Amino acid sequence: MKYVSTYLMLVMGGNDSPSAADVTAALEKVGVDVDAADLKRFLAGVEGKDLAELMAAGKAVGVRVRFGSLRA
Repeated sequence: MKYVSTYLMLVMGGNDSPSAADVTAALEKVGVDVDAADLKRFLAGVEGKDLAELMAAGKAVGVRVRFGSLRA
């Protein structure tokens, strides 16, 4: 989650395509450790994708998970 939230914060701040260095710098400023392999995997997953589409897809998954957990 730390990579997702930091990436989104940077995008909302005007950086249309935050790099690994951008995300790392933001996290390290507040004392958060960064696993370079995990960050690289996350960035590969969002590379070239539209943020609005990613958020819509994430919302759809969240709804399925939430309602799925309520079943008996």
